[in-house]
Amino acid sequence: MKPRTIFGNAAFLLAISMVSACGHKPAQDEAGQAALRRQCLITAGGIAGGEVELLDFGHFAANSPLDCVVAGLLPGAEQSGDGVLAARVLILRRQGQDWRIALDAAKWVTNPEGYLGMETLDDSYDFKGLRAVVDQKAPNGQPGITLWLKYLDENGEDEGDAKAFSLNPATGRYQEFDDRQGFKPEIRNPAHLHGK
Repeated sequence: MKPRTIFGNAAFLLAISMVSACGHKPAQDEAGQAALRRQCLITAGGIAGGEVELLDFGHFAANSPLDCVVAGLLPGAEQSGDGVLAARVLILRRQGQDWRIALDAAKWVTNPEGYLGMETLDDSYDFKGLRAVVDQKAPNGQPGITLWLKYLDENGEDEGDAKAFSLNPATGRYQEFDDRQGFKPEIRNPAHLHGK
C-alpha cells in the first residue's frame, strides 16, 4: 500500500508542477509580446523622429511574419474623429532580431519594392499629414488587416478619398487594394511632376 501512496503523491506533485508550469507560460508569452511591442515602438520612434503610437500588432494573415503598425503623431494636431492624425505611418516587420520597414507612408506610400497608390509624383505637393484608420479585416472580409489612409489639407481636414493598403498573401507584401482591380502592383520609377 505504501508504494502506491508514494507513487500517488509523486504523480500528484508532478501534475501540480505541470499545471503550475503551464500557468507561468502565458505570463512569459505576455512579457515577450510586451518586449516585442516596446522594441517595435523604439525602432519606429527612431525612424519617425518623434512621438509614436502603436495602432496594431500581430500576424495579420495565416503563416505571416510578426508585423506592427505605428503612427508617427502629427505635431500640434488635435486628435479627433476616426483614426489617428499622423506625420508618418509605418508597418514594421520582425526579421530575426530586427524590425524592418514593410510599408512607409508619409508624403508618398512605399514598400521595399516601390511606390504604392500613385502613378506620378507631384514634387510640388505640400504634405500636411495623414489620417490613418486600421481595420482588423482583410479587404475580402477575412481576418487580417487593412490600413486606410487619407491625406490632410492645410486645415487638417480630410482631403480626397481614403486608400486601402493590405497584406497581399500572394506576395507577402503590403500593397494598395482596389475593389475593382484587387491588389495593385508597385511602381518602381513613377514619373515626376515639377512645380505648379
